[in-house]
Amino acid sequence: MAEPVSSILEIPGYWRSRAAQSRATAAEMEYPGAKCSMLGIAAGYDHMALRAETRIAEKDALQKPASLPPA
Repeated sequence: MAEPVSSILEIPGYWRSRAAQSRATAAEMEYPGAKCSMLGIAAGYDHMALRAETRIAEKDALQKPASLPPA
């Protein structure tokens, strides 16, 4: 069964894996236009991984209790 979309959006490793698979596919391609397109897809997956990392960091920052200044 597929994972819910919201959870996939927050898994950087999922997107990094997709990027690696896309690069592996591009390496096997002979036609330069298709190879370039596949590498563009891989770059998009890398961008999704960065977005996931940012979402995680923002969520962690919101869940951290604010520290109080010294009295």
